[in-house]
Amino acid sequence: MTPDELTTLLYQAGVLQDGRAVEVQVTENEAFNSHVQHLVVTYSMDTMPQLPSALVVKRNVQADWGREDGRREVEFYRLIDRQAERLPMLIPHFVAEYDQATENSVLLLQDLSATHQPPITRQQQIYGSYMPDEALLGQIVETLAAFHATWWDDPQLGTYPLVLDTIFQDEGHFRAYCQECQQNWQSLLTAEENWLPLDVVHDINEIQRLLPALWERSLSHRFPGRQHLTVTHNDAYLANFLVPRTGQAGSIYLLDWQSPYAGIGAYDLVIMCASFWTSAQRHENDREINLLRRYFTTLQASGIIDYSWDQLLEDYRLMILVFLQVAIWDQTNGSSRSYWWPKLQCLLNAARDLDSLSLLR
Repeated sequence: MTPDELTTLLYQAGVLQDGRAVEVQVTENEAFNSHVQHLVVTYSMDTMPQLPSALVVKRNVQADWGREDGRREVEFYRLIDRQAERLPMLIPHFVAEYDQATENSVLLLQDLSATHQPPITRQQQIYGSYMPDEALLGQIVETLAAFHATWWDDPQLGTYPLVLDTIFQDEGHFRAYCQECQQNWQSLLTAEENWLPLDVVHDINEIQRLLPALWERSLSHRFPGRQHLTVTHNDAYLANFLVPRTGQAGSIYLLDWQSPYAGIGAYDLVIMCASFWTSAQRHENDREINLLRRYFTTLQASGIIDYSWDQLLEDYRLMILVFLQVAIWDQTNGSSRSYWWPKLQCLLNAARDLDSLSLLR
């Protein structure tokens, strides 16, 4: 991005009142689902108001899904413009623009990389080679719970960009989703059954057989009536958080809002705690149950008092079965075995440990 391009963008968005960018140093980011650049900006002396020198510009990729994800993220940031003070876990942004003619989007956010970093790398996450300390994990879960509490049963749930996932719109859509899940599982078996452990095949066969019962068991009264729903991130891995670097103070932030949905908050907890943690990691020092309790306590402290601990635990157990379908889809979508197989094992073991399937019998 050139100084003139950045200056034009800031004026068009109504951010800049006077002055201009005179120099921009650009560093590319290796993000795979969007085009991201880190900018170090020098402004003219008369620039008003004062703006950060470190910025991140994010543009969509040109695939259809990339254009839609970019549009939704822009609309999400526009939505929170009116309530930013309630959402301190979101990175400050300066530009959120979507061009209807080209279907391209651009976001300009503050770059916090000098003071913040992810608590874990993507590789550490996938291979389970590093675990953040308990205090930091607790703060991350509190941040997620505070975000969920802000949107709990909000009347905007179900409207763009906080849409319901199509699969949860009604029983017909959910049954179609279950059929698609079964097809994905059969596709995985065709490609991988010669080496998959028999107990894995048996247990997932049983999960797929009983999955349609989830609608009547839990979802039929939740989604049509928007009961105990919130805005879910849907990619709430630890690597998508930013935490203060050692010796730095500050808030914890949650990144990448390309797929916010009106959904069940425990879905985000499953992504964080069950998708790549082994049974040993979840059980060590009661890590998993303590984080769930911390989440629940934060909800209650935020005024969510009509949602019980038992409801949260049941939601968590059920959402493990739903997110397991994502691990299966990962294989059919071309992900490497080194990614989808650890994920599938961790989620299946979590379902076994918590006896998730008994909720559908």
